[in-house]
Amino acid sequence: MFAKKKAVRNITKLYFFTDEEKGFDLPWVREHILRYCSGLPSKFSVNFGENKDISKLPVRMHPSELEYLDVTSSEGNMMLVLSQVFVKPDKRLMHECTVISEFDHTFCHEKELITWLDDHFELIYGYSRTLREDYHPTSETKIKKGLFSTELRAEKLSVWMFSPYEMSAGGVKGIYPVNYWAEGALKKLKELGFDVPHVEFGNIFHFSDAEGEEMRRSNPKYKDFVRFGELGT
Repeated sequence: MFAKKKAVRNITKLYFFTDEEKGFDLPWVREHILRYCSGLPSKFSVNFGENKDISKLPVRMHPSELEYLDVTSSEGNMMLVLSQVFVKPDKRLMHECTVISEFDHTFCHEKELITWLDDHFELIYGYSRTLREDYHPTSETKIKKGLFSTELRAEKLSVWMFSPYEMSAGGVKGIYPVNYWAEGALKKLKELGFDVPHVEFGNIFHFSDAEGEEMRRSNPKYKDFVRFGELGT
């Protein structure tokens, strides 16, 4: 008997700042972010609380009150996770937004989403990739299912090419099919000795599978940071 082939999804991770002193409007999650996700939004929970109907999503919250938000579809599948990552000394809060969408090798919707978030928030880093369904979308680690339990492994700092605290200065986690890089990213990569294909000016860099293979070949020391496959970190 042949094993059932694992489904593949597109995963987008975006990191952006909000001001701790200002309110955090949430309708943009439903109106702009969820339309890029797979399925119809059904339930949400805030700060690991009880699941509530999506129609009851708050209109506004103080940024410091929103440590974690997840949205699931009517089929019970994860669609979106918004979490607070850390607080900068200047009182700005960094958030990580994970969006799960249907597989599409063109990443057209993902690039639209990145552009929209860049226009409305202080976006500093992000990427889109494909990931098999047996890998958790937030940690990108394989889900280990036992007889009576499911084990989820947290993301390790070692999967970051640069420290996540360097994102504002151009630090990146790795090289993915679609990348949103802050100013300084190309310079940091070149200082590291990483050979990047010729790119146009801008913040969004979309590399083909062939370019991904070439980067793995020409940068053997950093080949594990070039992540174009369906398997996680």
